[in-house]
Amino acid sequence: MAVREPNGYYGEIKETQWSAYPTWESWNWPGHEGKPIDVEIVSHYPRVRLYLDDKLIGERNVSRDTGFKAVFHIPYTPGKLRATGIDTNGNEVEEVTLATAGKPAAIRLTPDRTNLSADNQDLAYIVIEVVDKDGNVVPIADNMIEVSVTGNGSLIATGSADLKDASSYKSPKRKAWKGRAIAVAKSSHNKGTIKVKATSPGLKSHTVTLKSVK
Repeated sequence: MAVREPNGYYGEIKETQWSAYPTWESWNWPGHEGKPIDVEIVSHYPRVRLYLDDKLIGERNVSRDTGFKAVFHIPYTPGKLRATGIDTNGNEVEEVTLATAGKPAAIRLTPDRTNLSADNQDLAYIVIEVVDKDGNVVPIADNMIEVSVTGNGSLIATGSADLKDASSYKSPKRKAWKGRAIAVAKSSHNKGTIKVKATSPGLKSHTVTLKSVK
């Protein structure tokens, strides 16, 4: 489930033959309250239902003819979207949700691995997320985040999916895009711990510990 960015919300959307319309896993559209917005659900089930705050919005067929996608045109209202897949017996058997996140409160780090080889070559990719007080990713957060690595490793890169961000990958500072960024830590020749810490003004920092082993 994802939401089509309303044209004009961030600026006019211009599509080309090779482009994809900007569609996001976000139910945070401040200032768009009461205005129409499109919710897309892709499913392998024959029917899907959409709820907003547990109130049924509607039900749609899904098939090869529809591209296995259902689109609901609804006025934007903050809350919790819930999409359910319906099997051939009419049972709701699977669901996904999108909830309106609150204000940015903290940083969350999630490494793709915690053990690295002490060969001065091994890498760990650490996903950086800006979350609200309940741990929901804030999909409109663009906080500036600073990453530091101490111990038996080093920081070699930071980045995000923002194509307009032209700052160096080697910079320890990176602006979150859609509430996320990434850092890359490298092992050294020495065994021991590697601590990766991310901070941002006004947000609770987070530190994760990796191990460099032979």
